[in-house]
Amino acid sequence: MRTLRPGYTIAAGVFAACALAFCAGAQDLDFLMDEDAAEAPAEESAPEESPAGGETAAAAEPSAAPEAKPAPAGKNPFYQLVRCVEAQGNVQVFKPRTGQWEPAIEGKYYPMGAVFKAERTASVLEGSPAACFAFGENCYVKIERSGEFATRPIDIGERTRTVVLKGGVVKFDLPLTLPPGSFSVVAPHFTSTNLQGEIQYSYSSLQDGDEIIVRVITGSLSLSGAHYKIDRMNAANRLRIRTTGDDLETFLRGESGNFAVTLDQGIERRTDFSTNEKKDEPVTLVYNLTPKCAIKIFRRRSDADDRMLVNTMTFDAHGKIVNRRAFAENRYNVNSGELVIKPRQVVAPSEKSEETTTMDVTPVEDESFEDSGAETPAEDDSGSQDSGDDAEEDIF
Repeated sequence: MRTLRPGYTIAAGVFAACALAFCAGAQDLDFLMDEDAAEAPAEESAPEESPAGGETAAAAEPSAAPEAKPAPAGKNPFYQLVRCVEAQGNVQVFKPRTGQWEPAIEGKYYPMGAVFKAERTASVLEGSPAACFAFGENCYVKIERSGEFATRPIDIGERTRTVVLKGGVVKFDLPLTLPPGSFSVVAPHFTSTNLQGEIQYSYSSLQDGDEIIVRVITGSLSLSGAHYKIDRMNAANRLRIRTTGDDLETFLRGESGNFAVTLDQGIERRTDFSTNEKKDEPVTLVYNLTPKCAIKIFRRRSDADDRMLVNTMTFDAHGKIVNRRAFAENRYNVNSGELVIKPRQVVAPSEKSEETTTMDVTPVEDESFEDSGAETPAEDDSGSQDSGDDAEEDIF
């Protein structure tokens, strides 16, 4: 017994040391896990980050738990398919490669590239749309009464969506936090990008072209067409666009709100005096479009060199022309420059007839009716001009 006692003591000591080391390691592990747990909420509640930022964070912390959720910005805001949420009216879908229309079914998913149309019926409850389609979480496209739109095909994992307007009234209800460039709406003669919030398009085909009313209820969007663009339309802004079928005439009219329209004004050749180098630079005009203000854009194809000749004009709320410029695309030497319109001035009677200039008006003027008779033609001229301006007011 005496010979085994020292060995037993040594074994007990080794066991105690191992136990202490294991406890210390467990405490270190718990400390690391606490650090990860403390950092996880901050990662989830952090503002939106780019996918590259999410990859950098993952590479910096390789010991993170595999069940950790990615950053919200890395999540695709759209579904891979379109889901029919409501189909209360006469709702139909034209799927790719089927060649026929079929009734849309609530809860069913449809591929991108399909065409949807709906028409309100008497069975639809008041306040409910005739059809509603979900493109993603909180991303809805609704048809209140009658409308038709198509979707463009996408690649797997693509994070952008494009809707093509076909007719009627189509309403978009999108998150205000949707990344710029994610959602677009196109028509034959214009493109609308950067959609956020609640936006409504009223599109109709006319005998000589088409007309669309863009209404931003909440949120914002960008819009562009031939020789014009709008960087941003905000809430309560409304714009009417009419374009001919041959795309040779475009009329813009502000109906609500205040927003800037950038018009192409051709190009100008300018010399850099430091390098003596000549460069062709585009020229633009920024016109503030308010209610009843209008923009006209006329185009025609040149017979000489097959270039587009463009004439842009802006009008104020009274129908009077403010700016005018004519130019040829990509030709600096075919440019009319800004045609400044001088304000109209009423011609004084003394400048209009020699009789008035030689007349002595020192006596009491209210007893002489010759002056009023001389001023009558000037008043008639101004009245005729005002009537012409009133006629210009309705440009459509």
